[in-house]
Amino acid sequence: MKLQSLIMAIALGAGAAGMLSALDIDMETVSGRVVDKDKKPIEGVTVLMETLGTDKRIKPWTGLTEKKGIFINDRVIPGQYKITFTKEGYKTGVGTITILENKAYPMGDIVMLPPPPDAREVFKKVDELVQAGKYDEAEVLYKDIIEKATAAKIPAKDMAMLQFDLGLVYEKKQDWPNAEVAYKKAVEIDPTLGMAYGGLGNVYQAQNRPDDAIKVFQDAAKNQPNNGQLAYDLGLFMWSKGQNEEAYDWLQKAQVLMPDNAEVLYHLGVTAVGLNKTDDAVKYLEKYVSMNPTNKENLESAKVLIPAIKQTAANAASTKK
Repeated sequence: MKLQSLIMAIALGAGAAGMLSALDIDMETVSGRVVDKDKKPIEGVTVLMETLGTDKRIKPWTGLTEKKGIFINDRVIPGQYKITFTKEGYKTGVGTITILENKAYPMGDIVMLPPPPDAREVFKKVDELVQAGKYDEAEVLYKDIIEKATAAKIPAKDMAMLQFDLGLVYEKKQDWPNAEVAYKKAVEIDPTLGMAYGGLGNVYQAQNRPDDAIKVFQDAAKNQPNNGQLAYDLGLFMWSKGQNEEAYDWLQKAQVLMPDNAEVLYHLGVTAVGLNKTDDAVKYLEKYVSMNPTNKENLESAKVLIPAIKQTAANAASTKK
């Protein structure tokens, strides 16, 4: 999340704006949790992010999910990326994400499925078509798979994933109406499939339908009340839309669900500054610093913010006297 000096100036006074502008962070953070169809985390999944742009400064990023299935890339320059999830024994997941300044991408849980033994070659072919950009051919194959899977009455969660995959193909084609239909079917079949909500949100944002995007993320959180990552992503999304009070509430829920996630504390502190909640801002930022976080930029930002907030609060108290 990029800290904007304008927001800080509201809480800290115009005199602090010049100092805080130096804290602007161009890097964004992408994180998520990879799970199997039973929502069990998958360790050791290779996550590859590759830019789809022409900026040669942006190098491919590769990471592995840890024991809880979580991956974090906190060095993402805004732009469009292809993201690939691979692990032996699982169907490769490929998608695209667009990272904008101060705009979160609520991914929810990324579900990886082991393909049925008799379908491995079909899925391999679909993956090859998608990666080659042959989306029309991939669409035809997915529809055929879904038709056969419906006849075979496969488990609902597996069918939901197939609908999600079809929606992803439509999204790549920028066929927004059909993408919306496919993602909605996935959600209807499996209301806990966070990726499908993320896909719907992506479709709505692409069509400039922010209210629909917010609603779909709220529905996702309602159906996954114990998903801390989703609450965190929703908080960041609300913040990006200027809805600071709602952002603050969702970030607080995320903090309860993920007490060991330092970055939640950082963003809580930043949001509190924008809401003139100076005591809360200092509390969250001091706790963030005490956890020795790995995000060096945010850590340095917090160290500068804390004394600045305290000084501004002291000055305001002195003026009232």
